[in-house]
Amino acid sequence: MTMADLSLADPLWKKSTSTVGLVVTTDGSLVNVMAAEWTYFVAKDPIMVAVVLHESNWTTARIAGLSEFSVTLCSEAQAGVADFCGSFSGADVRKTSSEDLSLRDPVVISTPWVADGVMALECTIERRVGLPHYTMVIGRAEHVHGVRESAPPLVKHDAMYSLGDAISRRQVTVGAAQLDHGLRVCAVCDPHASREAPYEVALLGDRGEVVAKQSILPDEYGDLDCFLPVPPVGPGPVRRVAVSRAGYDTGFATLPSG
Repeated sequence: MTMADLSLADPLWKKSTSTVGLVVTTDGSLVNVMAAEWTYFVAKDPIMVAVVLHESNWTTARIAGLSEFSVTLCSEAQAGVADFCGSFSGADVRKTSSEDLSLRDPVVISTPWVADGVMALECTIERRVGLPHYTMVIGRAEHVHGVRESAPPLVKHDAMYSLGDAISRRQVTVGAAQLDHGLRVCAVCDPHASREAPYEVALLGDRGEVVAKQSILPDEYGDLDCFLPVPPVGPGPVRRVAVSRAGYDTGFATLPSG
C-alpha cells in the first residue's frame, strides 16, 4: 500500500456525496431542527426517505418515541442553516430562534417543516434500523412541499458545494447480448440529444466489416433498446456492435467468441 492508497481507517464517507437534510421533530411543545448529512431516498412506490442519526445526537433519543418527522432536502442557499443546525445540539440552544429558519405548518402530520429547500417531506416513521453507533430512521412520505423547478441542491462532499454545469456527454455507450436468433443492443447518449435523432446500429464482422446495419429512433427516455436479427449468411460471425448518433462519438460493444 502506498501513501496515496485509501484504507478503511480513512473517513471514506467524505469521498462520497450526499444531500443534507433538515430533520424536524416535535414532542408537542418543543420543535427541534437537526442537519442529517446522510439523507437518502430508499424507495419510490411508496416514496420513502431515510435519515441516519448518530447515537450521540439529541434527535436520536427524541425520535425513538415519535411516529413522525419532516425532512427538507437543503438547497444551495441553506448552507448556513445546515451548518448551524449541525453544529449545535437542541439540548443547548433553541434552533428555531434563528431567523434564517423558516418553519411552515404541516398538511398531513403534526410536525412543521423547513421552507426554502429543494423539497420538504412530511413523513410517518415506517421502521428503525439499528447500525453500529447509528440509527437509520425510514419515513414514508405522506405529503411533499415544493415546485418542479426547484433551487439547486446543497451537495455535501466533505465541504458543502453547489452544483456546477450539467455534464455534457459526447459519446454513445453501448452493450449487447447474444440471443438465440439475434442480438439485443442497448445504448445511452446525452439526455439532451434530440429525440428525433436516430441511433445508427452496425453489426461488425471479424475484420470490422459491416454485416448489417439499421437506423432506430430512441425510446421515451432517449435510450436505445432493440433486437436485431443476425443475417443467416454473410462474411462471418458478428464480433462487435457499433452504435453512433449524429454529433456524438461512436460506442462499441464486443461479443464473446465461440
